[in-house]
Amino acid sequence: MVFYLFLTILTKVKSINLNLMNKKQLSKLAHKTPLVIIILAMLMGTFGIQNLPKPEYIVHAADPIRADFPIVNYGTKAILAHGYPGWKSENQTTLTTTQSGRYQVGLGWIIDSHNIGSTPQYKERFYLNHRRSGDVNWTQLYLTEDGYDIAGAPEVSRFVDNVATIDMEAGDYEFQADHYAIYTGVDPSGMDPEYTHTTESVDPEYVQAILLEAFLTNLSITKTDNTNTIHPLEYLNYQVTYSNTTNILADNVVVTDTLPIYIVVDEASITNAGTYDSTTHKITWNLGTVNPNTFATLEFRVQVTGDAPNGFDLHNQVDITTSTAETTTSDNHAEDHTTVVIEQPSLPNLTIEKDDGETTVAPGAQLTYIINYENNGDAIAEGVSIRDTLPENVIFIEASDNGIYDNQVVQWDLDNSLNPGDSGMVTVTVRVPENTPDGTVLENLVEINTISEESNYDDNYDDDITTVEVSEPQIQLNKSYQFIEDSDNDGKADPFDIIRYTLRVTNNGDIDYFYAIADSLEDIVDYGSEPFNIDPTNGSYNPDNKTISWWPEMNINAHNFIEVSFEVEVKEPSEWPESGDMDLRNVFGDEIIILVDESYCDVLIEKDDGVDTARPGETLTYTINYRNQGSITAENVIITDILPYSEETGDPYVTYVSDTSGITPSIIEDIIYYWEIGNLEPGEEGSFDIVVTINDNAEDGTVIENFVVIETDTYDNNPDNNYDDDITIIEDEDLPDVSVTKTDSQDPVSAGEEYSYIITYKNVGEITAEDVVIIDTFPAYITFVSVSSDPQVPYTYNETSRTITWTIGNLEPGKGGKITINVRVNNDIPYGETVITNKVLIKNSNYDSDLDNNEDEEQTTLKRGRMAAVTGTNIFIIILITALTTTAVVTAIRIIKNRA
Repeated sequence: MVFYLFLTILTKVKSINLNLMNKKQLSKLAHKTPLVIIILAMLMGTFGIQNLPKPEYIVHAADPIRADFPIVNYGTKAILAHGYPGWKSENQTTLTTTQSGRYQVGLGWIIDSHNIGSTPQYKERFYLNHRRSGDVNWTQLYLTEDGYDIAGAPEVSRFVDNVATIDMEAGDYEFQADHYAIYTGVDPSGMDPEYTHTTESVDPEYVQAILLEAFLTNLSITKTDNTNTIHPLEYLNYQVTYSNTTNILADNVVVTDTLPIYIVVDEASITNAGTYDSTTHKITWNLGTVNPNTFATLEFRVQVTGDAPNGFDLHNQVDITTSTAETTTSDNHAEDHTTVVIEQPSLPNLTIEKDDGETTVAPGAQLTYIINYENNGDAIAEGVSIRDTLPENVIFIEASDNGIYDNQVVQWDLDNSLNPGDSGMVTVTVRVPENTPDGTVLENLVEINTISEESNYDDNYDDDITTVEVSEPQIQLNKSYQFIEDSDNDGKADPFDIIRYTLRVTNNGDIDYFYAIADSLEDIVDYGSEPFNIDPTNGSYNPDNKTISWWPEMNINAHNFIEVSFEVEVKEPSEWPESGDMDLRNVFGDEIIILVDESYCDVLIEKDDGVDTARPGETLTYTINYRNQGSITAENVIITDILPYSEETGDPYVTYVSDTSGITPSIIEDIIYYWEIGNLEPGEEGSFDIVVTINDNAEDGTVIENFVVIETDTYDNNPDNNYDDDITIIEDEDLPDVSVTKTDSQDPVSAGEEYSYIITYKNVGEITAEDVVIIDTFPAYITFVSVSSDPQVPYTYNETSRTITWTIGNLEPGKGGKITINVRVNNDIPYGETVITNKVLIKNSNYDSDLDNNEDEEQTTLKRGRMAAVTGTNIFIIILITALTTTAVVTAIRIIKNRA
């Protein structure tokens, strides 16, 4: 009973057709199964493969004749391919693998078992034959044996399902099933009698492969020409060595060598059937399959052209690719650098420098010019001479090393030749006449010559410039104050407070100077008394012009100062002027302001649009800030804004759009707008925006100036801050406009797969965009593989910030290009779907007319499969199967299926 329950479960798991077996045959099959049958429910949803035969294997234990037959247990793996073969054993099916590796290959079929005449078939063996498509020979693997048939038994249908372990490369494979039986009436009892091929039909149900272990290949490549330098017209022999260091074949292997300019390829020297493309300047080898543990070398020869410049880097790059998966591609690229060297003749190179150590000089002073010379070449300089031309308005005093003076020229003829690396120094001393005018420029020229040819004459000359400076006094004025009496200690001027002012005059020059000190006290005496306690006492106050002065002039020594002081007393408020700035303002070098401690009104207004330039059609937003920073209420405050207009035509340069004041403005001729704010309390402030659009009559270069004024019925003690303006310059010239877009080559993408981002950029403006740079920022879950561009542009990849930067340079109008970034999705991304965003930015150094198209982003969906549940309700089945033989073993098998 338990066995039939087991078969019933098998029909759910394996879709076995029990209608093909009668009760007697089922009993026979049960008798031939003495050990525990293990059912492995393999969950295939993890690998995203649907609607395939369930990879669940029934593994038969040994029968009574062959007790040594092994029990095999199989884990859960991915089914990579499956197929359905023909009816009989001589037919075959093709199974395609996509990955090199070690596979468990399962072959399931139904056979029509019958006896030959009256002779029973005691043993039947089943074999799996396989070969790679295109091969001639088959490889036969033993699968299993089943029991024996009784002579004269009727034909029955049997289900056979077994597996074999096979190492296969990626590609197509063919499979067959063979069935053999013993035609003897004697039980072989474990002997090895001859098995004979039968005529029984074999009807395979399916062939499927499970990847146990992936085999990855690994290609590497190196390149050398065995030299670091080369001369024009010489030959270079390049050697490209590639290898497969694994035990796995590498299919569709291609080696591509990218050659530099300034070389000519000897195509006849290219080994291994490599082909040269003069258009792309590349050599390509299509190597096909590279066997495991292969090391090989490709060779070719090139000649350096005669016009190759000195110092040019012959940068040669080579890459190797394969369609077979690799453990790493980091060693699939190699480079070789060789520098072009043009030999130069050995020549001397004389240099000379001159300096007097001064930038200015006073009349009557002496100057000593120091002249240094050297031979920086690699050959001897013969017949060396130095010629120094002095300024016309200096007097020669002496020259070192027997220098000969003649008519403002000093010359040295060196006795010995100048060897490479030799150097020396000569000097000449002159005096500046006392009557030389201030600002006279003294220019001294020196040159060095040789009768030998030089490699460079640029350093054979030098000059020195010194300016005559007649010393003048440098006078600095400073003023300070202090309260001698401050009734409330608030630092403000209250009635009857006494303030002392101190005036200082400093002579920072090099000569003594006489100076007459005078100071206007007009603002001070409006609120204070006439000065008293004047020090020194020769100072006096003139009430007619309200000026205090000290006379006669006082001598101020060089780098010294003199001070004078006076005091005033603050008047009573009744004596203050009816209008004024309500402070004691005084300027003597420094501006001194002392606030008068009295109630006053002071409204302030400020205006700004936040930009310096704009274009016709653009919108400007003027922000107006106002406040009462006085100590009393400002009544009936009105703000008036005068929009920019043409003084020639009277037409406005801008059009009013709106404002955020919350107050409806009064309008005069669409130019003057005013808002009635009302009263402003002390410290109260406000702000609102005025939005305008620039009219077409504002041409390039037009200066548009916007004025704003704040007024109050209350007397304002400080009218200077009652108005403000804002200036904007119109720029309507042609401008660049760089744009960038980004797309992905595939969406969605699975874990482990590679895909590409395509970046397209262009200058859609009217003029050249300067210093163009493109920056791409990688999101998480992907890994950078490679990049290409058309036209080719240099780039850098920062692993820390995960950014790639391309330096485009200048981009002319209508010009652009395309960049392709190849990436790989990480294997450890979250299960399910993950959306990532890749962003790209383009920018240039000169003005861009449209910033909205300077960046783009692309979203890509990444997928990773989750283990799918086997269809069916939650079942917890414990099957206990007890064998009826003396060697029975009791085993519990638990199958748990959960709906996802």
